Amino acid sequence: RQTLSKGVRCDRELYGDTMTTSTTRTREREESVGIRCFVGPRLEDSEAGVGGTFKHRYTDFVVREVDLDGTTAALTVLGPVPGAKGGPTSEVTADAKAEDKSEPVEEAVVEGSWLGDAAALKELEEAVGASDAKRFREFVGRNTPDADGKRKASGPDDSSLVLEPNDDKDGRTQVHRFFKAKKHLRPQIATDTLVDGEKKHVRLFAMEGRDRKRRRGMDKRNFRDARGEPAPLYSKFLLYKENSDTQVALNSLAYFLRVKSKRFGYAGTKDKRGITLQWCTGYKISPRDLENFNRIPVHKRGGAYVGNIQALNEGRALGLGDLTGNHFTVVLRDVREDVREAAQRSVDTLGKKGFINYYGLQRFG
Repeated sequence: RQTLSKGVRCDRELYGDTMTTSTTRTREREESVGIRCFVGPRLEDSEAGVGGTFKHRYTDFVVREVDLDGTTAALTVLGPVPGAKGGPTSEVTADAKAEDKSEPVEEAVVEGSWLGDAAALKELEEAVGASDAKRFREFVGRNTPDADGKRKASGPDDSSLVLEPNDDKDGRTQVHRFFKAKKHLRPQIATDTLVDGEKKHVRLFAMEGRDRKRRRGMDKRNFRDARGEPAPLYSKFLLYKENSDTQVALNSLAYFLRVKSKRFGYAGTKDKRGITLQWCTGYKISPRDLENFNRIPVHKRGGAYVGNIQALNEGRALGLGDLTGNHFTVVLRDVREDVREAAQRSVDTLGKKGFINYYGLQRFG
């Protein structure tokens, strides 16, 4: 038998016959994992507790994260924040433009390479057009090893190429099959489809040598968006979800972006049964790609939206505990009219003294 401290009462004693059938069933489940009793302040000896139904609907429970600066999360725009600081800096943009104005790359013709197979390049030009074919020749020129085994590609951003948009599914399929049939040519090219709003692009990856082996254990997402702009170091955004787990929502986002979910950071998991809003970060994720997530059918994104996107080129990813707390809005249903005054006194006590953290069934999966 439990002995309670003076000034507190067990929930069964507090609520008495105001406990609903659903609450009673919950209590039975809690007792099955060893949770015997919850305690609350003794307001008046003659006063019963305030009973009711909690989380009858998931909309009855709203959680908004409070960050380390004390700011409560508020979703104001489904996209980038207008005029937000950060994002690709002018220096990065200038570098990208400088690449476009650079002198043509000298093509290294190596036996068994794309540049040594005129018939394959001609076939590609018929499939994608002269402009993309020319860009592809320059692309493989940068990624074809010379006699010393060195490539002219400057980094991971130079190992992918996004072709012009193509709304014809059969046309995109033809391009995918073309490169699949040319695996004997070097550098070997892998492909996927990149969705940018209403437009769809075929994206090419150079998988030469050790990169080909390394990429087997990596996501195939490169660090540029569909327009070729470099992605920032981090994209910080608000994740809004309804009746969904945090990880389920992020997995849906990762699947859409074709990246691994470990690229995302967050300060803490939020309740499934409820409406929640929390900050997340995405490593080398383009704000434009994040914005496009809101355009897919809601059932495919786990009841989630992203917004208030900010591009950051410094700092670190969010980690567990990077928050001040959470702001809750709770609806309690089936409350008797005659306990209204007791309810107000309970709220006043809560505001002045706080409460012991609730430890319930959510800790048991």
